[in-house]
Amino acid sequence: MKQMLFVVFGMLLLTGCGQGQSGGKDVSPNADDVTQQPQMATVEEEDFKLSLFTNKAVYKENEQVNIWADFGFFGEEEKMTIGHAMHYLGFHIEQTDGDLSFPYMMPEPYVLTTLKQGEWEKTDYEKSTGFDGGDPNAAFYKKWLEEDEVTFPPGTYKVTVVAHFIIDMNESDLLTERDKTSYTIEQSLEFTVAP
Repeated sequence: MKQMLFVVFGMLLLTGCGQGQSGGKDVSPNADDVTQQPQMATVEEEDFKLSLFTNKAVYKENEQVNIWADFGFFGEEEKMTIGHAMHYLGFHIEQTDGDLSFPYMMPEPYVLTTLKQGEWEKTDYEKSTGFDGGDPNAAFYKKWLEEDEVTFPPGTYKVTVVAHFIIDMNESDLLTERDKTSYTIEQSLEFTVAP
């Protein structure tokens, strides 16, 4: 019986010592630390990779929101020429708990871009939206577009980046080797603006 009490006492002592090393405090990550961490989401389709970033999950009202995407070609060829509208990436932001929408608008000439194998191309989000005079948020959108910084009113937002392009038709030798020549690749993530 003495030996059993001694073993139980020893186990309690060791358990107590282990808890004392953390000072009895919860050592799990702080919620504030998590909301300050960069957010990233990546998707791959065949030889292409698209990553979407925001530098944190929660912003304060009137704080600059930083959103960007990296896009790259990772196939066997040294380079790949793609055809697209003015930009091969477009961003769309939708307020999930409200009625604001920030679609991407761009001219649609046919532009060629040559991507080097294994190199990321970075594209920063630039303000863009579309509205007409009958839109109940028209005054907000007009003022928002006139401001220099990218900020959003309090709410939760889903940002989606879309890579839309074709393999350049002039590279006919590549077309014979590929089943697919037209691509639309999307990736989304959410961020919040707290009041």
